[in-house]
Order: sequence, then C-alpha cells, then structure tokens
Amino acid sequence: SDSLAPILDAVRSPSPWHEFQAHISEVSYFRPMRFATIKVVSDLGNGQYFLAYRLFHALLVLAFLLLFVRALQIHDRLTLAVAPLALTIFLGIHTFLGTVKEIYPTNHFLQVAVLALLALNLAQSRGGRLVDLALLTTFTLAALTLESGLLVWVVIVAAWMSGMPGASRRAVIGATALLGAYAWVRFGIYSTGLPTVDERSTGYLLEALEPAEIRQ
Repeated sequence: SDSLAPILDAVRSPSPWHEFQAHISEVSYFRPMRFATIKVVSDLGNGQYFLAYRLFHALLVLAFLLLFVRALQIHDRLTLAVAPLALTIFLGIHTFLGTVKEIYPTNHFLQVAVLALLALNLAQSRGGRLVDLALLTTFTLAALTLESGLLVWVVIVAAWMSGMPGASRRAVIGATALLGAYAWVRFGIYSTGLPTVDERSTGYLLEALEPAEIRQ
C-alpha cells in the first residue's frame, strides 16, 4: 500500500502542483515535494509505470555514485590509492543497501542522500552567486521531500565552517532563513505536527519494540 496508493493517486491527479498543494497540510508529515515528484515520473512514463519508476531509481543510484566519486577529489597518487577503499566502504556498508533497495514509487531516502552529496559537491566548487542559489535550491528540494532533508542545512554549515570555497556566508544565512521559514510554515501555518512515538516499531538497545510495547 505504501507504493501502490501513491502511484494510483498520481495517475488520477491533474498536475504535480496539485499533488504538492494536496500534501502540504498533512498531519504529522511534511513531504509535498515527494508526491509532486511521483506525479512527474508518472506523467513522464505515459503509462509505462514500471519503466518510468525503475529508470528514475536507476538514475538516482547512478547520481549517488558519481557525486560520491567526485567528492573524493582525486588529484594525486595518495587519493587515487585510497579511493578504492572509500568506494568499498561506501558500497559495502550495510546502510548502502537499505538506502538503495527501496524502489516504488520513488526512493525519497535516496533522493535526500543524492541532494546532500550534491550540496557537498557545490561546496567544493569555486563558489559564487549561482552556487549560492544552487545550494539554497538543493536545501529547499530536500527539506520538502523528506524530513531528513533538513540535514542538507548541516552540510552547508559544516562546509562553511571547514572553509570550503563554495559555501559562502550568504549561503549559510540564506539556508538558515529557509530553515526558519520551513519551521514557520510547517508548525505555524499548517500545524503539521510530528508523528507519534508509537506510530511504528523502533529500536531499543539490542531489540525492536512494537507500538504496543512502546506504549507500555
């Protein structure tokens, strides 16, 4: 149901903007861009839904890998020698499989990871107003796709604090202002709130607790 229902809703929806507006005032969650993306992919598929969503997923995985390799900034023999180790860890760590195995309807976890790596790549560039604008756009897309997209703000601030040339003070101020606007729109205007603690199972020490056990 997590996969099929959004696809069917996207088929019936008149436009991506309609999907965005329909999900901007949901209870507990604030992910309007996710549903707009599902609608865009659905429209591009023109009835070939399996091909459209699989292709979108494949492109995300490719972008994930390319952005990671580019962020390594291989310029000498030492970085060239350790790059295979970095790739082995990146592809072999248990979180990689969990990130990329979700497919339908669109993998919003992977989308946020790609956008975070994109922000890092932009921060490694020479900077400028266009880079600042790209960073702010990246943050906006990530924040409206999934709650963990707010971590792109952390990437921007950390890049600025570490002296990366592409992360300017303007970008940090702009991203912080957008973070404040996000909180104001979500909790002030739409009163979206947060999911309850017992909505799904959760990890506790070395075991997993079901909702009934969490309430107890």
